[in-house]
Amino acid sequence: FKIRSFVSLDDLKNSTCPEVYEAVMANAKERFNLYWKCKDPKIKVRQGITIFIKHHDKDKLSYGGRMAGMPFAQINWERFRKDERVFLHELGHVFGLGHSCPPEKGSGGRPNVMNFKKGCHPLPEGEAGWLYTPSQAEKIKKRRDAYAKQFAKIKDPLWDKILTDSPLTR
Repeated sequence: FKIRSFVSLDDLKNSTCPEVYEAVMANAKERFNLYWKCKDPKIKVRQGITIFIKHHDKDKLSYGGRMAGMPFAQINWERFRKDERVFLHELGHVFGLGHSCPPEKGSGGRPNVMNFKKGCHPLPEGEAGWLYTPSQAEKIKKRRDAYAKQFAKIKDPLWDKILTDSPLTR
């Protein structure tokens, strides 16, 4: 994947959706709903994963998944600064992974980036890994391919230019 764009608070403020900026600054609950309703292609990208970086929010949690079929991750900046695996964990959710159960104390098992006690499921027998296990990596690849097909159907001149001009590869 390539980065299509970065949207600053000034970009939001000067967009065709200034109500998103106002809601973000006021920490209003409707800020995310307003973002998803925004039609400004410089603000809301339908061809990629939207990543929100929260740096002034009282909600210390981070989230990942899909909203209205569009993938997103919301990262709490303070938590990210303490542990960069927070980003990998939320991206795991974006790509369809659920929580895996942490290893029992004294079991000798290694933690996994998707470990979280609440709502967890045991990893398949014999699988372990600090980041993603083989079965998790396979699920990520399938969702990546599904996203690529979904995004390919949406025309976006700015994105087409980025793909043409970028020396980066997938």
